[in-house]
Amino acid sequence: MRFSVFTREDPFSESVKARIVQDLSDHEDWKFDCEMPEIVICVGGDGTILRAIQKYIDRLDSVKFIGLHTGTLGFFTDYTYKEYSQFIQDLTTQEFKEEWAPLIQVEIKGYEKIYYAANEIRLGNFASTVRYNVYIDGGFFEQTTGTGICVSTQLGSTGANRALNGAVIENGFNVLQLMEIMPINHSKHRSLKNPFIMNPDRVIRIEGEDLKRSVAVCDYQEFRIDDAESLIIKTSDKKVCFARYEPYSYLKRLKNLY
Repeated sequence: MRFSVFTREDPFSESVKARIVQDLSDHEDWKFDCEMPEIVICVGGDGTILRAIQKYIDRLDSVKFIGLHTGTLGFFTDYTYKEYSQFIQDLTTQEFKEEWAPLIQVEIKGYEKIYYAANEIRLGNFASTVRYNVYIDGGFFEQTTGTGICVSTQLGSTGANRALNGAVIENGFNVLQLMEIMPINHSKHRSLKNPFIMNPDRVIRIEGEDLKRSVAVCDYQEFRIDDAESLIIKTSDKKVCFARYEPYSYLKRLKNLY
């Protein structure tokens, strides 16, 4: 098995990486390979896994991810460092089950690159109020007025979406969720305000002059979109695969989260 180790780059996680490389390399059927791994071991927290996904974004169809928790939040990770011995034993003796989750993508008119996210895509401006016209499947849905919007996956429903009082979606459901960020509602303007959970094949288009003074965030990546005329957000064909060596309890992880 070709493997790589991706860390949050703090001294402790780096020391754990060295230990993993040594322990797995003692097994003749495991080979350390950062360029073409079959499995990526993420040492840190959820943010580490999100960064690892971006590093291998062009190889998602042939690589699996597994997390060892040494960070502040480990909703995606299966093991803590206290379970290190069990972690190594499972990797070297057990077969894993695949758990796939789709990414979402944003296409920006005027930009050639497509950006991907496992958790969410956020759009907004924290310095001033922005207005966007939101279209779903080509039809006008609403005009939002506030700080911005957030479109999340099921995987990301416990991330920024949860902080915005969005709905937490149990694993196994493939959906998109649209949330307004700090919406402004008054007698002259009304929008849905509530979380809108929709089918994964919906296509969301965002338009408005205020795009030119907005920033877009795909998971942890932030970039300006000064020249954007419109954005298209939809479920991507790209999927991320997690290697599960032990039963995954969504309820247990959710309870640990709060």
